[in-house]
Amino acid sequence: MEKSMVAPDKELRIYGNEVYIRPITVEDTDMVLGWRNSKRTVENFFYRKPISREEHLDWIENKVNKGLVHQFVVCSIKDDTPMGVVYLQHFDENANKMESGVFMSENAPSGRGIATEAVKLLVYDYGFKVLGLHKQFARVLGSNEASKRLHIKAGFKEEGYATDDMFLDGKYVDVVTYGVINPEEK
Repeated sequence: MEKSMVAPDKELRIYGNEVYIRPITVEDTDMVLGWRNSKRTVENFFYRKPISREEHLDWIENKVNKGLVHQFVVCSIKDDTPMGVVYLQHFDENANKMESGVFMSENAPSGRGIATEAVKLLVYDYGFKVLGLHKQFARVLGSNEASKRLHIKAGFKEEGYATDDMFLDGKYVDVVTYGVINPEEK
């Protein structure tokens, strides 16, 4: 399948058992910033830095709408409640792999595998089947046990451990890299 660099149609829906993912919109900005900039997410998120509304709007306009980033809101099938965000990011427009990530609302149900299901939808149903990508990878803070478990349950395998990676907040941390290959291309 040819890899697409075009942002998905706004009406695209990808369904799982409990959640579906839909493309992010400008109207989602304030809600998503509330999740992305929460203390828990900033402490555990790879980039470790709150972002402004202007940065997020610029992200949508210059990356999401150009197909360099594919960002989705995770919603409950039961009642359409938004619960989090999953995304894929190209580092090289010609690369056949992308980095995936997820952050959830602090009110999202825990212990039910909601975030794991959303990541699986993102990777297997969207990244591999829709975009035709070969590989997904994720960087996880070494101290973030919940994120490590999430990626393992979603089928990712540990690929490496890096110490002293410097983040946007200027701190050095340990990072675990995970990857998963498109099963149809093995």
